[in-house]
Amino acid sequence: MNTGELISALVGDYALQPRPRPIGRGLVAAIIAGFATSAALFSVTLGMRPDFISALGTWRYDMKLAGSLVFAILAASIASRLSKPTVSPRSVMLVLVVPVISLLMAVTYELTTIPASAWLALAMGMNGPACAANIVILSIVPLGAVVYALRQGAPMSPSATGATAGLLAGAMGATVFAMHCMEDSPLFVAIWYTLAAGLMATAGLLIGRYVLRW
Repeated sequence: MNTGELISALVGDYALQPRPRPIGRGLVAAIIAGFATSAALFSVTLGMRPDFISALGTWRYDMKLAGSLVFAILAASIASRLSKPTVSPRSVMLVLVVPVISLLMAVTYELTTIPASAWLALAMGMNGPACAANIVILSIVPLGAVVYALRQGAPMSPSATGATAGLLAGAMGATVFAMHCMEDSPLFVAIWYTLAAGLMATAGLLIGRYVLRW
């Protein structure tokens, strides 16, 4: 076999090999499946808040719902990029500062426009721990789906990628739960929604450390 025939044989073998699916498609499918499952669980256990339509016209509720959704979109983009072996966490995770600053601005506005005597009640709500627990429960299946999709990649940092998957799942759960939650104060969101997201990020970090290694 001469050199030309060898090259042709190698090219032919490569063309016949199965190609891995792009990580982006798998991640999108995982997000859709996770949202659908979370929404189904939400519909049979919690349901919409009774004033959902009127709440959409208030800045506090819109901030809560849109903030969770934007955070989910950003986390999905970061998770997709971190699945590549050439991308470092430091280079992509700074974008999460944007929704954090937005929430801090909303909290600052709340503190300056609401009497100090009402701060504690707004921050604790009717039942803050139950809110965080519900978000975590609604985020479990999305976390599993996202981690499964990310296993098709080869991240430089499995722990950071897993933590981002947890943040994504937590944001998905928060977006769904926000349609039920009657507590709209940025103070409440900053404490209990952030706590739930932090718990999911920790779970994702621990899972990713072992499951996303390659």
